[in-house]
Amino acid sequence: MNHMLVGDFIADECRRALKKMYPLKASGPNGMPPLFFQHFWPTCGEVVTKTILDFLNLRIVPPNFNDTHIVLIPKIQEPKKITDFRPICLCNIVYKIASKAIVNRLKKILPFIISDIQSAFVHGRLITDNVLLAFETMHHISMKKGGKMGEMTLKLDMNKAYDRMEWGCLDKIMERLGFDSKWRSLSMLCISFVTYSIKINGKPTGHITPSRGICQGNPLSPYLFLLCAEGLSTLIQQAVGRGQLDGIAVCHGGPKLSHLFFADDSLIFCKATIAELAMRMARKANVGGSSNGSSQRRFWNMILSLLIPHKVRQFTWRACRDILPTKLNLAKRRVVQDAYCDECRKEIESIQHVLWTWPKARDVLECSKLVISKRFSRCQNFHTLIWLVLMKDQVELDKAVQILTTA
Repeated sequence: MNHMLVGDFIADECRRALKKMYPLKASGPNGMPPLFFQHFWPTCGEVVTKTILDFLNLRIVPPNFNDTHIVLIPKIQEPKKITDFRPICLCNIVYKIASKAIVNRLKKILPFIISDIQSAFVHGRLITDNVLLAFETMHHISMKKGGKMGEMTLKLDMNKAYDRMEWGCLDKIMERLGFDSKWRSLSMLCISFVTYSIKINGKPTGHITPSRGICQGNPLSPYLFLLCAEGLSTLIQQAVGRGQLDGIAVCHGGPKLSHLFFADDSLIFCKATIAELAMRMARKANVGGSSNGSSQRRFWNMILSLLIPHKVRQFTWRACRDILPTKLNLAKRRVVQDAYCDECRKEIESIQHVLWTWPKARDVLECSKLVISKRFSRCQNFHTLIWLVLMKDQVELDKAVQILTTA
């Protein structure tokens, strides 16, 4: 496999890559669409081929080779708002030919390294295969009437992951999949040696050098994203093997389906209530981000063991994760302009303020029999506050969480 990938590229591969490109595809910074190169290939083909082969075989990157323009195109007939547009990236055609030549080699081996869970961008597979599986599984869930444990489906949109893909993570996944270092360096060169300019009124403005993410206008990007998604698929399969995630079988004794991938969309099937699933995800997320997960694991185990309703337990998790719709969080997402509390107009409406420092919340706490220690006033967030409360006995803990989440 690696022998085929790392072999020297030849001129015929460049010509075949150009022939497969749509003639009137949007032109890049040089202003020339693929049709120009296809029509005048007898004239410019030798120079273009030498430039591409120098890049692919010798790693010689010409000036402005991967300059990319970002433009907005309308999504509707008569756009009036900024949301009526979507951004696209326009790459140089010469660079696209080089990327296409790399893709033509990579596509040959994808069926052997990408699991059957992924049905898009893999030769010999149809995206409709996973559509049928998803439809039948959803039908089974909707028709289920009995059973002690409910079944559910999560739809994860990984489209934004294109912009947040860490280059080091991508290189590590390719290494674990067995790609040769020479091939990995070429792939990383294609996505890392790039500069962006925003095109405003027909003129490029600015000079942006990214440190992560992959350009969606690059022919190579969807296939590199498949490799990263395969890493996620492997983690899900390992969770299933350890019993941390249970799939869904549409018939008795049938195979269990845990997840399906559709390019940058994914479906996860599991047997759990929403509260239990949320707590599992929260516990894993916190343990994964800590150098020593023992304290965090203990924290979430104690939260799970509280004698409180599921909705209160779920609220506690959301408060500890700082994902409640406070004005501070809404202001960060530009939903509201003002982050100050509507009641007191003195402090920012954070979770700490709403549930602890707000005068009305303090009144509720003072009316209770909960002993408020002085060290509680030094808490910087709700997570720390709950952790200090956890140091008390179990009865006091149940009462404290009920009071804090009711306040």
